[in-house]
Amino acid sequence: MSAGAGQRSASERDGGAIWIGLAQGLGGMATMVVVLALAVELSGLELTLAEPTFETLAQLGAILLVAYSVEVAAAISRARARADVSASWLGLVVGVGASGLLGIAAAIGGAEWSRDVFEATTTGNSLAVASLALVGYLGVMVVIFPLLAWQRRGPDDAPGPGADG
Repeated sequence: MSAGAGQRSASERDGGAIWIGLAQGLGGMATMVVVLALAVELSGLELTLAEPTFETLAQLGAILLVAYSVEVAAAISRARARADVSASWLGLVVGVGASGLLGIAAAIGGAEWSRDVFEATTTGNSLAVASLALVGYLGVMVVIFPLLAWQRRGPDDAPGPGADG
């Protein structure tokens, strides 16, 4: 019997951790969308967004997704140089990016929906809440991600004497 027969390889362990992080990223966003949708539904608010508003939200989401992707790629590159990439963290940042992509899809779906039916319905409210929440959260992540990446940096990344920052 080989020494590793009863043990999982590092890539298998990392693969599981990536899925856990992905589930955390998507699950957190799904929870937020459901809570916001319930709050809107129970409060009786009617979020009828016009087609151009949904289209603008989809465009804004696409821009934010590109910015988020650039930030994540840079952070992963720096972390890999230090051998400091955890699989669960990688899964989490991918889950947040996927949530933003779902927000863009909800905004595109909302634009199509509002083109055909422009009245307050549960479907319209749901699409409005989902797209606003997911694209809004992606925007927040673009703003705070440098702080989160900075907190993950190691002592080797600290600026030297006389350096700014």
